[in-house]
Amino acid sequence: MLPDFEAQHEVMAFLQRDFVPGPLETKRLRQLAYSTAQATQEVDERIRILEQELEALKERKLSLQSKAEWATDLLAPIRRVPPEILGEIFTHASYIQDTTYYQRFYDFPVQDIDSNVSPLVLLRVCRRWNRIALQTPSLFTQLILSGRSSVDPQKIIPLWLERSGCLPLEVYLHHDCWPWKLGGKASSFKTTLGLLGANMHRIKVLGVSRTQLLLSALFPQGTTTEAPILRKLHLSTYSGTASWWTHYEGKLNAPNLEEFTNDGWGLRLHEFVSFTPNLRKLYGHRVYGPPELRELFAQNTSIQKCRLFYGEDESSFTSLNDQPHSPIVLPQLEYMIFICNGHRRHLSRALMTINPQVLTTLELSSTLESAAPGSQSAAKDVLHSFQTWISETKPPLRRLLLKSMPIPEVQLRRLLEATPLLSQLCFEDSPMDKGAVSVLDRENPNQMDLCPLLEELVIPSDERKPILEAVFQMIRSRVKYLEETGDERVLRRLKKVTFSDRYILTPVEHTALGGAVTCLMDDYPDLAVSIQ
Repeated sequence: MLPDFEAQHEVMAFLQRDFVPGPLETKRLRQLAYSTAQATQEVDERIRILEQELEALKERKLSLQSKAEWATDLLAPIRRVPPEILGEIFTHASYIQDTTYYQRFYDFPVQDIDSNVSPLVLLRVCRRWNRIALQTPSLFTQLILSGRSSVDPQKIIPLWLERSGCLPLEVYLHHDCWPWKLGGKASSFKTTLGLLGANMHRIKVLGVSRTQLLLSALFPQGTTTEAPILRKLHLSTYSGTASWWTHYEGKLNAPNLEEFTNDGWGLRLHEFVSFTPNLRKLYGHRVYGPPELRELFAQNTSIQKCRLFYGEDESSFTSLNDQPHSPIVLPQLEYMIFICNGHRRHLSRALMTINPQVLTTLELSSTLESAAPGSQSAAKDVLHSFQTWISETKPPLRRLLLKSMPIPEVQLRRLLEATPLLSQLCFEDSPMDKGAVSVLDRENPNQMDLCPLLEELVIPSDERKPILEAVFQMIRSRVKYLEETGDERVLRRLKKVTFSDRYILTPVEHTALGGAVTCLMDDYPDLAVSIQ
């Protein structure tokens, strides 16, 4: 007897027996196999039909989803924004990139041009954004290519010049972005820069770094480059190539130039830029002797901030005219950094050629090594020259920094007597003896009113115990002494003292200094004291 084929366990048990079907069983089994095969074919056909229906339903679903997404996209708030407004949003978005590196050295609002930042990244979002971005000229007005740029300047510069239309440009070029991008082909290099040079009339901010080839392409020798809207110009290079610019024959006509930075180049401003009546800021410029200093300020009386490197090239002026000149009045000069290097025999005469009437900040330093023969005497001569100049012109100085020069007692006293409005005084890497420190001590009746408004003091740390004791005695006298003087002025108290670590103090010396600072802060909690 055959098993019930609906019961799997019976069939499995029956298969384990030594069963040989007879004629009747054989007929029944053949009929069962045939009918089951027929039923299987019917099921397969049904499955095929259902699968076709399922695919059709899936396609229908995708179609409906697409229509829903299209409808939702058309209702999206961003589509209500007109292309002009969206272009403005793109432009403002370019101003919030990570600009830490560039803000420290230059005043550019965006970072390097790169495929992962605006505006190039906007071109890959969608066709509408691509079209709007390419039709927004303000997105392409900052052309910044440094050594970290990952784009090909040979493609980027023409694109930026074309898409920026006629808007003013801000350009910073670094030579490191060129060699491997252009395969070292000088012809391609010059052709690309030639396009930029042809648009110099549109450039309002220009920074060029480290290479003569960039400069000679932008300012061809024997010609005068017109830059009518140029406001800021920054040139920097390695010091080893500075002499190349000393005799460079390219000229620049930038009548609206307001800021000029000249780091590492040996060029003279009046020989490169023909006319600068609006110059306000001058950084890193080199002046060789009294005639050049006088000429510089005679042509730029509106200057407000400057950093000058002063030296005396005897070959540049064979003799000085002893005929007295009235000082050049500088009614807007507020901030001045004066770095002396090389010879300075005529420094006093050079300083007497200018009269800054509103100078409030003066940073004075010497680049002579303290170990060099005669360097101590030369640095003292620098301080004496400035002391004489300040006593004569009496600028309203409020911040004075003396860097890398010895501080003699007599000259320091005379200098501070001529600066009664000082509120910040800084001695950076400037060795002081006990007498120089005592000049600021209010316990001395003759010096009680010296620097009456002084509130912040930076003074070098010193491992010598007598000097350290004199420093803390002086600080205490300026913290505790607070009374009205005969002319009804108030002697202000020190609010902040910083010890600059000029020397490499041993752990014991540093501990001793720290202990003295702690005691001082315990006695005067309102006094801010730090060691740097």
